[in-house]
Amino acid sequence: MTQEKTVTIDISYYPGSAGGQVKQDENGGYFYNSNGGIVLLTDDWYPDLEGTYIKLTHTPESGNIQSIIHNAKPLSKFEGIDKYSSVSVFYWALDYQFQNPLLIQLGSGNAYYVTEGGDSWTKDSSTPSDLREKLNKQNCERNQAHIVDISQKPGSSRNTYYYCPSCTTPTKIDVSYIISTSYTPSTYSRSFSITSFKNTDVWQAGLPSLNGIQTVKVYWNRSGTPILIGAQLQDRWVQKFFRKNAGDVKSWIEVSTGQNDLPNGQTPQITPDLYKPSGVTYTDGVVKITVRNSHIGNGYYRCQHSLCGGPFTVESVKHNNAPLTGVSSRDTLDSVSAYYFGSDLSLDNILLVELRLKGGTTFKYFCKTAKGENLLDKLGELKNIQFPASPPDIGQKILGFIRDHHGQIAGLGGLAAVGTVIGLLKKFWGTIATILITSVFDNDKIVKVEFHKKLPLLLVASHSGTVRCLHVSVPEDLSKDPLIVPLRDLKTKEKLLDATWHHTEPWLYTTCSKGALMWA
Repeated sequence: MTQEKTVTIDISYYPGSAGGQVKQDENGGYFYNSNGGIVLLTDDWYPDLEGTYIKLTHTPESGNIQSIIHNAKPLSKFEGIDKYSSVSVFYWALDYQFQNPLLIQLGSGNAYYVTEGGDSWTKDSSTPSDLREKLNKQNCERNQAHIVDISQKPGSSRNTYYYCPSCTTPTKIDVSYIISTSYTPSTYSRSFSITSFKNTDVWQAGLPSLNGIQTVKVYWNRSGTPILIGAQLQDRWVQKFFRKNAGDVKSWIEVSTGQNDLPNGQTPQITPDLYKPSGVTYTDGVVKITVRNSHIGNGYYRCQHSLCGGPFTVESVKHNNAPLTGVSSRDTLDSVSAYYFGSDLSLDNILLVELRLKGGTTFKYFCKTAKGENLLDKLGELKNIQFPASPPDIGQKILGFIRDHHGQIAGLGGLAAVGTVIGLLKKFWGTIATILITSVFDNDKIVKVEFHKKLPLLLVASHSGTVRCLHVSVPEDLSKDPLIVPLRDLKTKEKLLDATWHHTEPWLYTTCSKGALMWA
């Protein structure tokens, strides 16, 4: 039996890192080599629209994960690392050289690890509901970037301070009060870096992370509502201004006209330009639009244009000043995204335009149809990767696959014979394996998936020692659901190396380090 490869995940590698270890394939996807294997690199932003943190995911193309290193030093204390299919690392978005990893996630579940700054990492109880708080705490400690609470105002003394709400070691933020004829600013003094802003316990969207801040001024109207924020950078000639977004009391808009650009009571209307590259902020009128680029896998890229969480409407959508005919909406939106195959942002290379409606639960998609059915297949795959629906059961997934490949099925002469269906599923197994097996074993490493050669049986074997046996049969009428019945779960005490069916009988064999077993 061939020994499966093991790879070492190097979290000091990132797209564009020095040294040339991280390469791009012909489709623009990033990867690096490890112990003769290949590790794929994808990236995303968290929280999605605000983009305070970057999440880099390292996924072996094949083989098991053996260890994790950072700057050539091994990292320790990770439990059962070989059973996970990926390693994700969170960084602050302004940590441009990816020097200070904040949180490591094994697989796609809740296995999170943090460090106090050394090479030893400790499992943490984080869940998605408090992930942001955990990251903010780590960012205070590792990047000295803090949380500004804009609700804080001095009392009668006109000077006060408060402590950063995310710091383990208390960090003072000074507040002073200045009288103005039209509105009153509270001034946050000291040179420091800011992760995010909140108003008491409510996070404020549209206010980005900031480095090297000398002063933050919060301007209040006479009714006591914050309406404008100004940030003075250490370079005394550089200022940023943000006004309240009328479409959402929790969000702000970066504006270019400065201190006099007060809220006008309207949700901003913008015209996104999908030609603008990632990492820039461009101006449409007086409103500044942020572009973030993510490689989401298999050579697909998403370029997201947003107000960092603030709602807006669109007059139109353009590409290098040329309007995209047909792409429009009267809805209030959170973002406009373009999907590309490869990193070329030319108009001909756009596969899909997505409008994300306010709230993030509804999406509208626009695509060019002139390139034919192959393009639509790619768009469907892309949509399923980036925005999966609620996971259907295993039978629905197989039925969906069969319906999607009806042309190939018809070419094989119909669905009367179970053997024909199984042969078809075998033929396209590389396409459906991932979505099928994740419904069976969450984050557990899959060792083998195999159909019986003669009988309508399927086995899915995991590294931990569980083998699930299922009955698979499909009716001739495609409008009816296939019959997918879990028959039995077999469990071994040792880690599983292999599993296979008997060539004619409903028996199977499992192999582990101590030998082989036959199950009947």
